Amino acid sequence: MIRSFLKLYLLVGSLILSACEYNYVDISGILPDQVSYNEHVQPIFNDNCMACHNSIATPPVLLQNSAYKALMEGGYIDIDEPDQSKLIIKINSGHPTVDTPTDFEKQLLLLWIVEGALNN
Repeated sequence: MIRSFLKLYLLVGSLILSACEYNYVDISGILPDQVSYNEHVQPIFNDNCMACHNSIATPPVLLQNSAYKALMEGGYIDIDEPDQSKLIIKINSGHPTVDTPTDFEKQLLLLWIVEGALNN
């Protein structure tokens, strides 16, 4: 139910934003049926976080082969309260980064956690 509500919220938000810009965008298919860690989540880390989170000097290490384990074992993901996950709080708090995830990417990360933060 939370997943359905979140998708509806994201859909309505996208429609409102696109209407404000007078862009008539077909948003069907923008949100995947299920967020895939390998297809959707890791690329967000690769594009936005790797400048700093690429060694143990700046945890969590978000390299392809270690990011999932680092997030799960480091307490960055809270499946029971996804919006209270340290990952979500950090990316929404103005966390200093070279590249900041877009609002859509932030929504994908939250949806991934809502869906159970699977390593898929």
